Amino acid sequence: MKITLKTSKNIVVMVCLLLIVRQAEALSSGETASTILKIGPGVRATAMGGAFVGVADDVTALHWNPAGLMRLKKSEISFMHAAWFQNLSYEYAALGLFGDLPLLGETGVGVSLVMLDNGTFDETRYENGQFIDTDATFKASDMLFTFGLAKQFVENWKAGFAVKLISQNIAGNSAMAFALDLGALYDTEITGLTVGGVLQNLGTKLQLDQTGYVLPVAFKLGGAWNVPESGFLVSADIVQPVENTTLLYAGSEFTTKYNFMQLMVRFGYRYALKGKDLNTGMTAGGGATVLGLQIDYTFEPYGQLGNTNRFGLTYKW
Repeated sequence: MKITLKTSKNIVVMVCLLLIVRQAEALSSGETASTILKIGPGVRATAMGGAFVGVADDVTALHWNPAGLMRLKKSEISFMHAAWFQNLSYEYAALGLFGDLPLLGETGVGVSLVMLDNGTFDETRYENGQFIDTDATFKASDMLFTFGLAKQFVENWKAGFAVKLISQNIAGNSAMAFALDLGALYDTEITGLTVGGVLQNLGTKLQLDQTGYVLPVAFKLGGAWNVPESGFLVSADIVQPVENTTLLYAGSEFTTKYNFMQLMVRFGYRYALKGKDLNTGMTAGGGATVLGLQIDYTFEPYGQLGNTNRFGLTYKW
């Protein structure tokens, strides 16, 4: 029996989709799609092991906890480039604004765009019961656009939401989905201690070749303590993805001043309660701020898959 090139191409595309989803985030098990939703943006948050639900005080709060947009002290714009393992390339840009809006009053607003290039793959045909390599290649890429808004409704409580448009393209086959994040933050009576929660990626399925792939819904709870007059920030999150084991994240940041610069050193750790998950282990990074411009770097090891280096620029005004 001979399978046509179009049919075989669809088979290979589906196989590659599954490989990309699993390799990019190295989930020990999973039935969800959209790699781009599983990669946390920003440099600072990932250096702290992703324990950012309770921290959420910069423009990347749009991803980690949209309620944190109300904690922006200034407007800011941020860019990030990540050189991922296996030649994956991740680009991120975000804008956060804070101020009085008509009808809404004091509001935090954020928009971001993420582009993920999964690389080029050799096309393969399935013929007479076996896979046959061809001279053709195809590309795979993802795009994510996010808009979010946050308000303080009652004393010490902040709430926010983020709306996402997800687009995925594999060998000319496109898929699109919409998702919603809901987040909250509570400033406790203990000075510097904040707790929060976020429900991520509630939305439609990614439809690819008449097959629907559910989005990676996750529920996160976290806390952060900005230790008074010490320069230390510590944080911890518990994460429950729908398709995987419970994850524990912990992070720390130390900030000090040196002449006209502000220097930051960060560490994090990610741990899976059951089984093996390559999205675990130590993370580290640092940054410096000069005249409102912040430069950041993060190193993330992913075992046998390789290492990831993130570089970021943020300007606040």
